[in-house]
Amino acid sequence: MKQDKNLLNKNVDGADVDTSIIKIVVFGFLIVISVIIFSYFLKSLIAGSTFQNMTLVSVSALLFLSFYLLSVFFIKGLWHIDLIFFIASVGLLAVFYEHISYVLVVTAIVVFMLLIFGYYSGRNELQNMLEIKFNRVSIKSLPKAIMALALFVGAAYYVINGDNFIISSENFSRALYSSNPIIKRIVPEFDLSASVEKVINDLALKQIDGNPQMAVLPKLAKEKMSYEIAKELKNKIEKFVGVPINIDLTVNDALYSVAVEKYSQFSENGKVLVHVGFSILMFLILIGFSWPIRWVVTIFAFLFYEILRFSGFFVLLVEGRSKEIIVLK
Repeated sequence: MKQDKNLLNKNVDGADVDTSIIKIVVFGFLIVISVIIFSYFLKSLIAGSTFQNMTLVSVSALLFLSFYLLSVFFIKGLWHIDLIFFIASVGLLAVFYEHISYVLVVTAIVVFMLLIFGYYSGRNELQNMLEIKFNRVSIKSLPKAIMALALFVGAAYYVINGDNFIISSENFSRALYSSNPIIKRIVPEFDLSASVEKVINDLALKQIDGNPQMAVLPKLAKEKMSYEIAKELKNKIEKFVGVPINIDLTVNDALYSVAVEKYSQFSENGKVLVHVGFSILMFLILIGFSWPIRWVVTIFAFLFYEILRFSGFFVLLVEGRSKEIIVLK
């Protein structure tokens, strides 16, 4: 068998030529539909976060990244992959049609370029292997795809929430309640579901009980002292945050109200900078998790790869120098 130096080129005797255009179309369809589903649930997640939306975004991202990685192995035609990723990028953008802006369009273009770059990086690694190493290919290709999705998430969040506070009340509550157990270990009286008034009064009573001289005072004197201490605490808190506090609200709602009030005091340029900073933070957080994400996707994609191999979706052929190639039959 004549040796082909580049797996991206057609082998002269056809060993490295996919003979099933239908399978390529089906695989391209899976890539496009999975990224559109991801975009749809991402928009729902940003508009109003729920556990269901978070789960659906994660699952659809897992499916897209898995199909993306498998495309490096299965699709060799350059115009095929360019067309598939172009349609996928347009589909990603189309879901946000009511929020179309310069930011999203430019982001979609960058996403397309990153997907192409990741694909070629993986193919170049694959063509230099005598024996196919799944993980080595994923190391080259997946980080670019993960970066593309993370970039689009940040841009979409910025575009949708550009005129509003950076985080919804529901998401703010979830973030606070997730840290509530740690806070209560430090300040046992701190209860997010309690009113601000109750928390301040509890802190005032604790301060009185912790003072031996105050502890022996009559009940009426303690109540008066507690009222004065609570009033002083409220004034100190308001001075610290710089806005009035409604003590009838729960601690959670009061904190959100303070954050929104502080945000409203920023200039328009200041608000833009806050949104840009928050979007960049989201992007960096997702990139920070790229290593575990890559491993999960690689394992899932490899299982799918093996199922397809045993089902006859593709065959492994050996060409010159015992070099493995994948051919869709």
